[in-house]
Amino acid sequence: MAKKTTRINESDRYDPYTSRASLMDDAPKGEIPTQPNTLPAEDAVLALNLAKMIAADTLLDGAKADHKAVKQHVEAKGVNLKAHSLASKIVSSGKVAEYIELFSDTLKYLKIRGRPVQTSQLELLVTEDDRTPVDDRAREEGRYAGIMGYPESSNPYSVDSEHGQIWLTAYRGGEDERKLILDLEPAEGSELISGQSDDPFADPEAEAA
Repeated sequence: MAKKTTRINESDRYDPYTSRASLMDDAPKGEIPTQPNTLPAEDAVLALNLAKMIAADTLLDGAKADHKAVKQHVEAKGVNLKAHSLASKIVSSGKVAEYIELFSDTLKYLKIRGRPVQTSQLELLVTEDDRTPVDDRAREEGRYAGIMGYPESSNPYSVDSEHGQIWLTAYRGGEDERKLILDLEPAEGSELISGQSDDPFADPEAEAA
C-alpha cells in the first residue's frame, strides 16, 4: 500500500506579520531568503514603515520650527497670541453667545471683588452695532478676506447679488493691502545672512535702532 503524503501549502508555513521563525534556516548558505508567494520579509515591512515614521517626524520638526518663527514674527507685529488662541476656540466652537455670557459674568464678579472695570476701559472693546447695514458688513468681510489671503470663492454672498459685488470689490482692495504689507516685509533669510537675528521675519531697521 502506497504511503499517503500530505501536501503543505507554502503560504501556511510563514506569516511575515506574526511568525517568529527566520527563513535563514531554510535558505541555502550564502543566499538571501525569499518569501513564499512573494510576500515581503518581516524586517523589510518594519524598515519601510520606520522610514515613513522618520519622514513624518522630520516634517513635524520642520513644521514646529516654522510655527515658532511665525509666532515670534506676528507677536513682534502686535498680535496678542493669547487673544488669538481664545478667538480661534470661539470661532471653531461657534459658541459666541456663551463666551459673551462668560465675559459678562467675569465683569460682574470683578466688581463684587472690588476690581470693577471702568467705562473708559469698556470703550476699548471692538463691537458691531446690531443695526450695521449689510452693505457695510459685506464690505468689511470682503476687505479682511482679501488681506488674510482667503480665496475669492469664500464670498458668503451670491456673486450676482449687490452684496456679493460689494464684498468682491472690498476683497480686491484687501488683496492690494495684503500685497503692500508683504512687499514691506524683509526678504526671507536676509537677516540670517547678515547674522543680526535668529528670527527670519525680524525687522532689520528695528534691530539697527
